[in-house]
Amino acid sequence: MTPSPPRPRSTSPPPTTTPPVRPSTPPCPPSWAAPPSPPGTYDSAAGTFGITGELTLDGQGDPNAVFIFKTASTLTTASASTVNLINGAQACNVFWQVGSSATLGTGSSFAGNILALTSITTTIDVTVDGRLLARNGAVTLDTDIVARSLCAADPPRSTGVTLSAACSPGPGGRLLATATVTSAGPTAPTGPVEFFSDGVSVGAALLDAGGQATLTVTGLPPGIRSLVATFPGTALLDPGASVPLDLVVGPDGLCASAASARSTGGSERSSIKNRQRDGSVITLRDRGRNRRHRG
Repeated sequence: MTPSPPRPRSTSPPPTTTPPVRPSTPPCPPSWAAPPSPPGTYDSAAGTFGITGELTLDGQGDPNAVFIFKTASTLTTASASTVNLINGAQACNVFWQVGSSATLGTGSSFAGNILALTSITTTIDVTVDGRLLARNGAVTLDTDIVARSLCAADPPRSTGVTLSAACSPGPGGRLLATATVTSAGPTAPTGPVEFFSDGVSVGAALLDAGGQATLTVTGLPPGIRSLVATFPGTALLDPGASVPLDLVVGPDGLCASAASARSTGGSERSSIKNRQRDGSVITLRDRGRNRRHRG
């Protein structure tokens, strides 16, 4: 039996794979008039970049959102083209890295800072909200308006938390704790508020449209309990907490009395939020002192 000759080795190159495109660096078309673009870094797929119509940059509610556009060659804007900024986007945080030269068309409106390696030319009646910086060549203007854009100050982030408590009506006398969260700026507080009794979490509730969160507190042992409401904060708001609110808890975890307090520190007066249904005496603790009120 004659042995089979050996098989020749393959000389073809091994298969290759195309590296994935990073989602954080989406390619830009040569000419762009697109839907709103989120913050991020954008590379020109063709090495050149042009704006033919309206380009909208969406800050998505973040005044510190950054937009970076990179092209290996030129940047060109058509006549009457515009770069719009919405939802908190600021021209001071928009950057155009140009590998050679940039030309802005007649009557166009541009936003951001151009950093060109060679030169920058603006034609007639161009408005620029930003800066024009050329490293090796000239910046040429022709009856244009260039205003250096300064980032607006961040809105106030501080919050205040006010805590009050009351007994629910009817049999049972459950303790109802209500936290009111306010902000010093235009941003409305949203999200959860967590309630603690003597340092132990007793539950959480979501803020409503009016900035209030109410929780029915159960299972507290009898005696004097210290209740605190905490707001964890958001991307635009700082966290906050109320001042401790002392409660006298009766048997079976039912409330014997409740008071209201403020977290501002300026006023710590307490007020009775409930009365015993039979008109009996309610005990109230206020800043370490016991007072007695008769119904």
